[in-house]
Amino acid sequence: PILGGALITLFPVWIVFMVDEATAAVAVSIMLGLPVPHQRTGVVTTATGRHPKLKEGTVWGFPTPEELETAAAEEEKKEEGLDADLPHEPVTRQFRRGFAYVQTNHVIRNLMLIYASFMVLLSPIATLFPLYIRRHFDDQVWRVSAAQTAVFTGMAVGGLAVSLKGQFKSKIRTIRMSGFLVAAGTVGLAFFGLVDSPLFSIFISLAFCLGIIVPFYTTAVTTFFQEQVERAYHGRVFSLLYMIGSAAIPFGAAIFGPLADLFPIAYLLLFTSAAQLLILIFSWKAVPKGFQE
Repeated sequence: PILGGALITLFPVWIVFMVDEATAAVAVSIMLGLPVPHQRTGVVTTATGRHPKLKEGTVWGFPTPEELETAAAEEEKKEEGLDADLPHEPVTRQFRRGFAYVQTNHVIRNLMLIYASFMVLLSPIATLFPLYIRRHFDDQVWRVSAAQTAVFTGMAVGGLAVSLKGQFKSKIRTIRMSGFLVAAGTVGLAFFGLVDSPLFSIFISLAFCLGIIVPFYTTAVTTFFQEQVERAYHGRVFSLLYMIGSAAIPFGAAIFGPLADLFPIAYLLLFTSAAQLLILIFSWKAVPKGFQE
């Protein structure tokens, strides 16, 4: 955000877009060389088909083919009416099997619906933040850059805190608590749109705190699904989860973007925070008590 703010101040916007394209190309090139083990054979390869070699005495740390076979055999024994993986199954059929698996597991299904709803309600914060700052403070670029820097710095600090903490005692309670704090922080941000407050430093501090909370929510959701979903369905269920997460923000923007021209953004933030609280209350009924420990 700091670099983006500097670039948009010094150069035309098309140059900023070109820098974005160039950095995206660098990120993709890094991913092309990332070694990943095959799901069934355990053979480590890259997206380009290259098989990287390790120095003598070092190991990848990935499961061996024998361990994968043992795990697959154990998963087959646990299957409850769902067919085991097929080696050359079409992607569309794999997706349908993953969707069917989620439908048969009510806890996973309910949590995925809660996650999708919560992400849609986060879209005003994610997409209308610059417009909100412009309407209630001014249109100086540094303010938007400072706010986004505060959010991403908070996320970095929160990620570090999560890594230092390690295991969560209760994933569900962590999800609920972080969700409640996000809703409360959203109410705090809405407050600046309801009153004529020049205290931009407090606004930045609140944005920083919201950034800290986000890694706790996302990490707790991810680890919960890792523990509750059978290993044979990890890829399909997480593909569905990430697809929901990726589509939720644009979908929410399509809803709340036009509404921002009809209503003050502060009112939209109050509405989404209230809806988030209702979703958290609903989660007590949607998730059995045994999963909350």
